[in-house]
Amino acid sequence: MCLRSGGPLAGPGSRAGFQPIAELCGELGSRSSPGDAVCPGARCSTSMPMSAYYASLRERLGSELLLIPAVAAVVHDPTGRVLVQERHGGNYSLPAGAIEPGESPQHAVVREVLEETGLDVSVSRLLGVFGGDKYRVLYANGDAVEYTVCLFRCVVTSGVLSGTDGESAALHYFAPHEVPALATEYPRELLLPTAQGA
Repeated sequence: MCLRSGGPLAGPGSRAGFQPIAELCGELGSRSSPGDAVCPGARCSTSMPMSAYYASLRERLGSELLLIPAVAAVVHDPTGRVLVQERHGGNYSLPAGAIEPGESPQHAVVREVLEETGLDVSVSRLLGVFGGDKYRVLYANGDAVEYTVCLFRCVVTSGVLSGTDGESAALHYFAPHEVPALATEYPRELLLPTAQGA
């Protein structure tokens, strides 16, 4: 089961205050091999591999809480609908992932959108930065993660919509008011094409 914090950790290594909820990025919290179950919320999906950088941190720190910088993208089609990933576990998310060492948040979001959707995008606006207890996750294997997420509006410049990294079961466009509950929620007004954000 994947758990998310309802409050601060009681102390180093403590799992007090965690409750079941959704994950941000499947590849960040799990050291389990592909095919092992982790939960991105109430539903389970297969884990995705971690980068060498995050794997090396996990080797040194074990399951201790990691603070991880991350990005997520709001991408619209020409009619203003929002691009949403359906994960293999049945939950939904915006294209998202970790910022790697040496990467700017803008570069990371462009990379993640391409990897997860097949679309090349440019960043048009920072919509907000989100973090704290609402973005703390305890994975099935005991790994604890707290994300700080830069949410960007991105504009498609080229590409063909297709999941290329195996994280997406399907990719959908939804009218902003019809977007299903997301594994990681953001203020719904930021899904609108007219959102000004930060």
